Amino acid sequence: MKKTLKTLGLAAILAMGSAMGALADYPEKPIKFIVPYGPGGASDVVCRILAKHLGPILDTNIAVVNVDGAGGALAWNELKQARNDGYTLSMWVNSMAVGESTGKHQLTHEQFEPISQWGAMYVTMFAKGEGGKYETLEDFANDAKANPGQLGIAMGYGTPAHFVSGQIRDALGIDVQLVNVGAGQKKKAAVLGEHVAAGIEPLPGTIGQHRADQLRILAVFAPERLTIPGFEDLPIARDYGADVVAANTYAVIGPKGMDPERVKVISDAIAALADDAEYQEAIANVSFAFDYLGTEDTVKAMDKIRAETLETGKNLGF
Repeated sequence: MKKTLKTLGLAAILAMGSAMGALADYPEKPIKFIVPYGPGGASDVVCRILAKHLGPILDTNIAVVNVDGAGGALAWNELKQARNDGYTLSMWVNSMAVGESTGKHQLTHEQFEPISQWGAMYVTMFAKGEGGKYETLEDFANDAKANPGQLGIAMGYGTPAHFVSGQIRDALGIDVQLVNVGAGQKKKAAVLGEHVAAGIEPLPGTIGQHRADQLRILAVFAPERLTIPGFEDLPIARDYGADVVAANTYAVIGPKGMDPERVKVISDAIAALADDAEYQEAIANVSFAFDYLGTEDTVKAMDKIRAETLETGKNLGF
């Protein structure tokens, strides 16, 4: 099952080289990877792709286990109670900070062992496609300014979409209603039925209908134009002066107190995925952007996301 170094690129060889001594001892048995949501969703899909391609690099099997409930808190509490030997891992996503902000739980990344950020699924703002009013985010903003308090943005109360809605409202300086309609399909139905002017949803949930001209992506909340093949022409909010970056950002975490050498082994293996062509193709197919950070930078990114999320939560009244 193990991929030979010959199948990996030069960057992968260099990344793995420093950890070869530790690899002789770890891992010696399968790794359990807890997904804090149910099977079939976007988070489950990207974690299963990660496990499929990371396992051969580590020369072990990574078994994905779904533990759904309490907005991820059930899974994260299970991880907290696991042995910190590197054989039980999970994913951190910025919704952990959203849950903390809204009072759903009291969990933070500081209660775990951050290993590495590995990518992001950027969020979009969308409107009705064919027959709709808006071609661009600027069109929407101008309409909102001409009709203060009259337009609505579809979101789910207390979810990341709620927080992004507040951020784009403030960045554009507009007076709009944040309308609680529920999850993804309900948001899209509300927009298509013209009950609200726009909605907030991660890219995988909107790109298909955008291409079919049923929905129109007004902006992707990415720091720069996407480099995912086929997505390069999608506008970003910064194109229109709205400095909003929002994504479901993913990182691998373990129980607090893991051996730093084992943390490094996993982090280096994740870095090697940059040169795994099959992995890169698989994540491109689900609109996932690979964005590796080492352990130290991952902690900094988590700190920043948490601080910004808590501040946004306060502004929204949480």
